[in-house]
Amino acid sequence: MAGVAHADSTWTLTASGAVAGKNDPTSVTVSAQGWADTSNGALEAQGVGTNGSAGVYLYSGGLGMKNMDYCGSSPCDASEGTNPEHAVDNNERYEMLLLSFSSAVNLKAVNIGWMGSDSDISVLAYTPGAANPQAPSLSGNTWSGMTAAGWSVIGNYWNPGQGSESINATGRFSSYWLIGAYNPLATGSTNLTAAGNDAIKLLSVTGVTRPPGGDNGVPEPGTLALFGAALLGMFGLRRRAYAHL
Repeated sequence: MAGVAHADSTWTLTASGAVAGKNDPTSVTVSAQGWADTSNGALEAQGVGTNGSAGVYLYSGGLGMKNMDYCGSSPCDASEGTNPEHAVDNNERYEMLLLSFSSAVNLKAVNIGWMGSDSDISVLAYTPGAANPQAPSLSGNTWSGMTAAGWSVIGNYWNPGQGSESINATGRFSSYWLIGAYNPLATGSTNLTAAGNDAIKLLSVTGVTRPPGGDNGVPEPGTLALFGAALLGMFGLRRRAYAHL
């Protein structure tokens, strides 16, 4: 028999690694890692940015990113790292954050702590199948290959603005989530004109874990080593639980 559903919880960014929530009975942890199509169109992990280098940065508004194709002129990502492209953006390169949970969660909302002139976002969740039963591997793949690699499109959300935005109306559970600036390549959207000026910083995400005894239908990560050495560039998120009154 399925257990009692848990209260909603919010995982708020920290820079100290993956941390379980103090009031979380299941001790679910989560880590975040930046990805972008910076290897001649293929995906690369972006690491942790320090002293102006490429990578993911923690700002007061949340996670931003300076991708590895930054430079001073085309064909590189010429304005990368400057405002607003110090955030997770889709100007010249598509940037997304991979959230890896230690157990499947139903994400219900994302909290944007900062935005540029526009804030369209895309959300995907990993769904295993016969051809892809293990944890996902993004390295060397392409954004347009996400659905074939086991990722399901949760939705595109148009200019949610700064603050909380509800997502995942179907209540899907997954251990792996991609959240970033609007990405028509990953989601198969035909609205290509909406891309290019979106920039956000991800402050936190809110969701619920599956109650004990529930069949999550999603493989829980046995080891973060499946992602390779690039996982040294992960940030942690702290979990804060609260019940709806």
